[in-house]
Amino acid sequence: LRLGIALGAPVAAPENETCGTALPILPGVPVTAPLLSVEQDLVTSCDGWGPELVYEFELTEVSDVEAYAVSEDGLAEPMVAVLDEPCAALEDDLACARGTPAVALARSLQPGRHYVAVSASAPTELTLELDVRPPAPLLGGDTCAEPLPLAPGDRRQVDLREAADDVTLSCGGAATDVVFEIEATEPIDLLAVLRLSEGDVGTLGILPAGCAGEGQGCANGARSPLSVLAPGLAAGRHLLVVESRDAHPVELAALTRPVSIPLLVAFAETCEDAVAIPVEGGALVGSTAGARDDHGASCDAADGAGAPDQMLTLSLPERRRVVLDARGSAYPTLIAVRSGADCPGDEVPLGCAAGYADQPSFLDLILNAGDYRVQVDGYAGASGAWRLNVFVSPP
Repeated sequence: LRLGIALGAPVAAPENETCGTALPILPGVPVTAPLLSVEQDLVTSCDGWGPELVYEFELTEVSDVEAYAVSEDGLAEPMVAVLDEPCAALEDDLACARGTPAVALARSLQPGRHYVAVSASAPTELTLELDVRPPAPLLGGDTCAEPLPLAPGDRRQVDLREAADDVTLSCGGAATDVVFEIEATEPIDLLAVLRLSEGDVGTLGILPAGCAGEGQGCANGARSPLSVLAPGLAAGRHLLVVESRDAHPVELAALTRPVSIPLLVAFAETCEDAVAIPVEGGALVGSTAGARDDHGASCDAADGAGAPDQMLTLSLPERRRVVLDARGSAYPTLIAVRSGADCPGDEVPLGCAAGYADQPSFLDLILNAGDYRVQVDGYAGASGAWRLNVFVSPP
């Protein structure tokens, strides 16, 4: 731990704390925003918004406006918001972002006076800069009205650097987003999977067409991948919204299967009485309470006692992508995929996943044609009722 103290002449506290006292800022001219001895006066959509300073700018024509904020000492995470008049309520927040740096993009602002406000997770000095440019055409998928098509099983790389924050999801905060559409010709179970860039925070939501009505699921966090399961979706169009707090690249996939009635797994304590997973995937439920501890696993706690387990089988006629998701289980599960003639066989590469707290066991594997065993176990000796959703698609 290192502590430094610097003494200097007294400096007056900043006065541009509200929109009424905002200081002017010119495009392309950086300003220093000292977030010291200031209070919070505004409300924005950024999570954790606190004491702020406010700047104003004038537009003479319709423009895209991008605001950048960087912490000079690197000890705080900056936040920046572009605001409209009267600059008094949440609906005046046109765009808000948090990150290192924080970058907020507001598209097609009308001529007139607008504001940009900065805050941070702790007292710091920020450098703030404004970029004003002619309005760019909307990106594909920028709004719910113009989603990008997504086929089941596709892996889509998504670049959010030029995206705006157009959709509000039930979880997460302000972030750039892109909207995709998947069309079902019959009722389906849908599993959406979002992989994040290192250090980013993402949000993934499933909404009805047009983003009208209540969503079918939402996930937010920094632990990749994020996944949302929406069982029993009706035939028709459904939207997948992906968000990145830092506007970093993400990867989205949508896996589907016919609507599955959960298959009860009874006994299944040995390889001989293992229960078969349907080749097209499915939902399975069981309980390891009262079962025996037959097999260990590489991803179990190093000093944890073994846990009761049950065994499933999966036979693939050809190379497939297999996703196993143990969300909804009543205890910290452990899932291992094995192959080989001897019971239980060897774990396939990266074929063991443990669940902790609110993070379920989750495996996303490319498996060659062949026969596999899926071991449903408990992390660090845990046992209880479990639920496993399996999706199988082309690799």
